[in-house]
Amino acid sequence: MRKILEQTKAAMGPESVMLIDEMILPTTGVNNMAASVDMTMLTALAGMERTEAQWRNTLEEVGLEVVSTFPYSPKNFEGVIQARLPR
Repeated sequence: MRKILEQTKAAMGPESVMLIDEMILPTTGVNNMAASVDMTMLTALAGMERTEAQWRNTLEEVGLEVVSTFPYSPKNFEGVIQARLPR
């Protein structure tokens, strides 16, 4: 994930906006479906679904800032994260 974000960041200009459509898990209280998806990511791909704090941290580590998040399916914890280069 980090490599993809770094390469995308390198292609961004000052007015570019990155939109990430992903699951944004809460810190606690995840339902069975979201937990199952997270476990599948772990076992099949050595990956994970992330909380909003983990997304913010990951994006900040590569030099991007989160502008806002837009949850569109709260039951499934799906949303869009808007990120950009720091100003």
